Amino acid sequence: MNAQTSYKYFDGNNNTFIINDSVVKYVPVKAKESSSGVYSGGKAKQVKINKEKFQRLEKLFAEAFEKESEKQIIREMMSGALNEYYTNKLKKEAILKPKSEIKKKIEAELSAILSH
Repeated sequence: MNAQTSYKYFDGNNNTFIINDSVVKYVPVKAKESSSGVYSGGKAKQVKINKEKFQRLEKLFAEAFEKESEKQIIREMMSGALNEYYTNKLKKEAILKPKSEIKKKIEAELSAILSH
């Protein structure tokens, strides 16, 4: 098996997005797991992606890792979290500020991919 880079992104509600070069998998928070006990992230979904979409996401992820002004140390409500894995080993992680521009861009791109 080839070495492969993959990512996990956790949005402000802690819904999980698992991303590799061929698929984006959405794993929603269940109501009982949410901080309010009421919020549900909806239905799980998996969408195949092409190389172009994966590269667009990777470009956003690289920007998120680079921009110190967009990051914070502690994960709080509405912040995002991004993890990069190489052959299933954690290589990088970043916590994105709740109002971070790159967080908004990542979430908009993931939403667009999942809506098709």
